[in-house]
Amino acid sequence: MLADEKIRKQALEQDKSFIVQAPAGSGKTELLIQRYLKLLGLANFPEEILAMTFTRKAAAEMKKRIFSALTEAQTCQQPDQSHARFTWELAQKVLKQDKSREWNLMNNPARLRIVTIDSFCSSLTRRMPLLSGMGAGLDIQENARSLYRETAKNILNLAESETNPYGVLVRNILRHIDNSKEDFINRIVQLLTKRDQWMISFFDPRENLERHSLDKEYRKKMEHTLAGLVQSRLDEMRDLFTVNVQKRIWKVANYSGRNIDNTSHPCACLADLQNFPDTTIGSLEI
Repeated sequence: MLADEKIRKQALEQDKSFIVQAPAGSGKTELLIQRYLKLLGLANFPEEILAMTFTRKAAAEMKKRIFSALTEAQTCQQPDQSHARFTWELAQKVLKQDKSREWNLMNNPARLRIVTIDSFCSSLTRRMPLLSGMGAGLDIQENARSLYRETAKNILNLAESETNPYGVLVRNILRHIDNSKEDFINRIVQLLTKRDQWMISFFDPRENLERHSLDKEYRKKMEHTLAGLVQSRLDEMRDLFTVNVQKRIWKVANYSGRNIDNTSHPCACLADLQNFPDTTIGSLEI
């Protein structure tokens, strides 16, 4: 299990915070449930305790296990296993609190605030529509691809504007992809899907991106990331060729480089090639 009894009980102290890191199946979820039950047994109202998960499935599973623990505390004898007994004891305290304060939890499961992060944020914006600037009637989209395509089309429409500065940028991109509108839309959708991987940390949506400049350290970091991506593709390309094929290509490339009079030709660098090029970023031109 996750830890011995002493450490487990320390992690349930209500006035302290913890980061729990452990492999799958080690008991992290059970520890979270025990902490939730611990706090629930001390609360004036069940709504005071909030648990957040990433997915609806995880939230539903956690709520199910909470009610399972409460049900077992109502109907079953004290378990023999130490960790199960500890959960049972915590659930017993929750039932006493439930009875004394008339929560009626077993008939009102919605009073347990076990929600996704998105759902919690959405509830905040609904409570404060003016402060959040989001208005009302917001819905959580499980699959936002249709919204990404709509956004991409709106960006593409900027190409028709002669006054909007972003229209120039859109037209420049289109020139590089043979003016393919569908290709443009697909690329924007791909960017939006993975925006957490490329959004600049200091970007302020209220200002134009052009106002910001990259310092040397950040630029170096970005170039290192790009070099890694290029090198991974070069590794994939090299693996497509067997050793015999590599030797044949190398000899042909070598012959080609030596027989080109124009030193500015892209193949001129192959004249002094001693072996099949490696996959480092320095060999990209070759």
